[in-house]
Amino acid sequence: MSHFSLMLVAIFAMLASHVDAFRMAKKVGVQEEVLDSADSTLAQSTLTLINNERKKRNVAALRNTGGVLQNVANWMKDRSPPGSYQHAGECGRAASQGYKGLCGTAVIGQAAGARAINAFKAGANRSPHWNAGFMNSTWKVLAIGSKSGFSCFMFGNK
Repeated sequence: MSHFSLMLVAIFAMLASHVDAFRMAKKVGVQEEVLDSADSTLAQSTLTLINNERKKRNVAALRNTGGVLQNVANWMKDRSPPGSYQHAGECGRAASQGYKGLCGTAVIGQAAGARAINAFKAGANRSPHWNAGFMNSTWKVLAIGSKSGFSCFMFGNK
């Protein structure tokens, strides 16, 4: 084979290996969608826990929401380190992205679920999050962004 032919073979081999790498990235993307689906199951079970508590107080159940509130909850989840409790500006961000309703937030330095909900309930006398957030009849919808070590709850009235 000539040098030119060897060079073409090498170029095609490199291109083929990059195509396989691109396919792998797409496969990873599909796996991430499966993880998002698992997060959705966690969000739904957490929403059920919250709505059971709301029912005890004769407060209407919250609906799971998507759209802007979910995008902002996920944004907070993605930018916050595990174990943190600090947050600011989520409702302003939601409004700047087109959310037209009232908004409230609560964050906790752990994944969503029974443990997080129980922590909010236990702190009801020290923090407004449980009564003014989770149990407030103003709120009609909830978006949850959660990962290991952090959760953001976005409340809305629309």
